Amino acid sequence: MHGGSWERTIVTAEQCERISAEFLAEERRTLGEMIYRQEYMCEFVQNDEQVFPTEIIAAAFTDQVTPLWR
Repeated sequence: MHGGSWERTIVTAEQCERISAEFLAEERRTLGEMIYRQEYMCEFVQNDEQVFPTEIIAAAFTDQVTPLWR
């Protein structure tokens, strides 16, 4: 959902001057790509353990559904 009066800002760990590239490289090696992207790159990453695929969750958010009661 997008609110007209909201401004969205994303700042990843790679854009933060206080976090070194060396630290992030080690974290990427230690955690693996998927967890690294979730923790440091502000991403929601689909994995094999989630109950519903991301596509089904995204399809649930629509204005095209007819209400059951009017």
